[in-house]
Amino acid sequence: ICGKKGVTSGQLYLSWILSNNLVVIPDARKIKRLEENVEAVKVNLSSEELSEIRQIINSIEIVDDIY
Repeated sequence: ICGKKGVTSGQLYLSWILSNNLVVIPDARKIKRLEENVEAVKVNLSSEELSEIRQIINSIEIVDDIY
């Protein structure tokens, strides 16, 4: 999805978080990272892309309480 959209994994992650009406406080110790984070609000995820991300998340097995 990142390659198809031309975005970083961080931007995709932030966009997904925002599309789920969640609040995120990203780390931005450098100006470049801050600019990248701001660009994430411009990433529009289709319902198919959101479904694909959800399938990936659901396939992850958490083995311990700490992850």
